[in-house]
Amino acid sequence: MGDADKRMTEYEVYSYEAFRKKYRDDVRPVDGLTVAALDQNSSKTAEEEKRVPATVPDEKGLLEFCRTPRSRAEIIEFLAIPSAQYALRHYLDPLIEAGAIRLSLPEKPRSPKQRYETIV
Repeated sequence: MGDADKRMTEYEVYSYEAFRKKYRDDVRPVDGLTVAALDQNSSKTAEEEKRVPATVPDEKGLLEFCRTPRSRAEIIEFLAIPSAQYALRHYLDPLIEAGAIRLSLPEKPRSPKQRYETIV
């Protein structure tokens, strides 16, 4: 017997109704989104996937530095920020999520042999 077979408690019903009421009419514009992007059948060309989005923040010149594959230690040293965790989370991770930098071992993101390279 799974959770779907159980009756909801009074609190769960209240919470669900409050959630629905709050977000039912929540319509916000999303910048840069097109109908084609939402279309399940549309696919990017290889050239479009390689293109770096214009909105990627690169305050420290990390994209240029990573034209040659670099290790985490090299990137932290280049950024010259005392906290390695802060440097990676605030500068490297956004570039990876935006698709501007790729991992040499994407299946092992925490590998000590991992290298980061700018996508040209």
